[in-house]
Amino acid sequence: MRAALAERQRALVDGVLGRKEAVDAGLQGMDGVELERGLRTYRSNAQALADKSLSAVFVRIREVLGEPSFAAMAWSFWRRYPPQCGDLGLWGAVLADFLAEQEGMEPWLCDLARLEWAAHITERAADSALDAQSLALLSALEPAHLGMQMRPGLQLLRLRPQAWWQWLGQQPDAGGSEDELVAIVVARRVWRAEAHRLGPGAWALMSVLQAGAHLEQALQQAFAAEAGFDFSAWLQAALLNGWLRAAVSHQAS
Repeated sequence: MRAALAERQRALVDGVLGRKEAVDAGLQGMDGVELERGLRTYRSNAQALADKSLSAVFVRIREVLGEPSFAAMAWSFWRRYPPQCGDLGLWGAVLADFLAEQEGMEPWLCDLARLEWAAHITERAADSALDAQSLALLSALEPAHLGMQMRPGLQLLRLRPQAWWQWLGQQPDAGGSEDELVAIVVARRVWRAEAHRLGPGAWALMSVLQAGAHLEQALQQAFAAEAGFDFSAWLQAALLNGWLRAAVSHQAS
């Protein structure tokens, strides 16, 4: 009994997704006219929900593609990667990969999708506050015994420049190189995600710290990437923009 019900449920989902052969196999015996009418209703609702769900996250992708193309893309994505749970806020993680599969898709659009998803996930991250007292460890411990924890949800990305300029809503820098990737940090400030461009030293420092290394290792990588790296300036930016959660003894990090 349960197996038959599960089979019908799977067939119904396949029907909504337009997989006719599965419908024919799993929903035999139902009135054809009523079945098709019901499937059209479910399908129409799913299409609208796909468009609405992705539009809430991928605002700039929608602006680039235009509303009709975005809606068609959202429905195609729904059929290829249908939601796996009731929380549609978790649906969309592989949109960048899906776009990359499409013939003729501009690679920078995939990067833009990655950036928008990173911002979305950052805004859903757990609340956290700076442990200001822990900053005393910066003067109490040697860098080799000091770790630095980033805020929950903070993400580091490397993107094609056009994706970054599209995010900013600006025209590309005429003097910049289209082949040189842009280093970005995405973090939540209060309740909204913000993205900031990083220099080579800051990118290296944060990448190593986020991987769990101590500050001395991170500084070595930062200076190797950028000889003039200014740690004090980075620390000020980290505190101002909410990147840093706490300084910790490296043995406890």
